[in-house]
Amino acid sequence: MIRNVRLSDLPRLVELYRVCFREPPWFEEFTVDEVMADFQKMLELPEIIFLVAEKDDYITGGFIAYDFARREDIGALLKEHPLFGQTIYSAEIFIDPRTRQRGLARSLIADHLAIAKRNGYTHMAARTSIDQQIIQHLYLDWLEAGVVARQTVVSTKIIDGIKTESPDERVIMYGKIPSL
Repeated sequence: MIRNVRLSDLPRLVELYRVCFREPPWFEEFTVDEVMADFQKMLELPEIIFLVAEKDDYITGGFIAYDFARREDIGALLKEHPLFGQTIYSAEIFIDPRTRQRGLARSLIADHLAIAKRNGYTHMAARTSIDQQIIQHLYLDWLEAGVVARQTVVSTKIIDGIKTESPDERVIMYGKIPSL
């Protein structure tokens, strides 16, 4: 079942987010407090789409999207690329490793796009690591978005217990919200 987030979901979502982003290619470590603060800040956005996937009262995934205009850093990369209409930005998707490969990401994306379309959004954007082949497949192949920019970011990764500043190549994908 996909539904809107509830405040009571936040502790489980924080735990799940932290687990997912410890994995490759991210290797990132976030504290409970910083993820909780980020989630609470996102919940204050009037256009937020914050969904959870739940099975048998257990949260197995989360998805967060908001207006692309809030991502000035990514928008600056697209100065040469024409943006059309209202664009929803897929900010975060995280699925419990034990429940992957069951269509949860596809369901979360489809539900958020349906909500976005009802709210007047016509286009979608997402950013991910070039190493995230599954997310790229969903946006590029299934949703027929295109890669409109690349971005190199440096992030703190923890690999084998050692903090390392490491570059990561990201792709920015953009397209019209399809009829699903």
